[in-house]
Amino acid sequence: MSYSSSGSHKTKILFVISAAILCPLENSGLSKDQWNQFRGPKGDGTSTVKQLPESFDEEVNVTWKTRVSGTGWSSPVIWEDDIWISSGDAASKELRAICVSFETGKITKNIKVFDMVPRPRDPAYKYDSPHLNSPATPTPVVEEDRLFISYGSQGIACIDRKSGATLWKRRDLRIYQPVRQGSSPIVDTDTLYVAFDGTDQQYFIALYKSTGDTKWKAKREIDTDWAKTLATKGFSPKGGGKPNDNKKSFATNRARRRSNYLV
Repeated sequence: MSYSSSGSHKTKILFVISAAILCPLENSGLSKDQWNQFRGPKGDGTSTVKQLPESFDEEVNVTWKTRVSGTGWSSPVIWEDDIWISSGDAASKELRAICVSFETGKITKNIKVFDMVPRPRDPAYKYDSPHLNSPATPTPVVEEDRLFISYGSQGIACIDRKSGATLWKRRDLRIYQPVRQGSSPIVDTDTLYVAFDGTDQQYFIALYKSTGDTKWKAKREIDTDWAKTLATKGFSPKGGGKPNDNKKSFATNRARRRSNYLV
């Protein structure tokens, strides 16, 4: 995974590889920007940064390198000198938010957000595979004062970016996700939006950023003939072992600010 942000005379490109962070350096005249959420400020993965390094490894074009604990398939996010990543450890059952200095690569905060709780299970779903995904796959959202971090059914939290204090938590949004959560949260001026798509429930929820309380919740109804779909692909509906597998999703929505809709 990678993202970029620039200083007045330098562009820093951050790469997360397995349990390490690598930070190469190249020249640029762009002003510093923030990379605040999944796929960047616009949610489309675009950047104006130029003169990126054409190659790198653990030694070439690396300014600093920092090892972090646990695993995470989420993308890092940047605000000023803070690089935030989410991390989950199946052995210790801890879910953490880790902050690394953009300039030095030193870990400045390592916050235990949640202790993991047992996942809901559907006995009819024979191929439950949480090991195929990290407990920390959704990408956080960072703002000037707050970090919003989601671990899917394990919980969502709001953390004070500067002090590291937890401002609110939600652990009641529980669904069955055979391979864990993939959707990342998005925000607008006062609202945090999260898609929850499991095999048992599918809904889109809006939370007040200030309190974590529910603003509204909308069911995402799906009307498909799953048995016919399986048969068309050559599978037996009776032996599939994945009931309602067509209803789960890992997509992250994109917020269009100053408008009344999400895409």
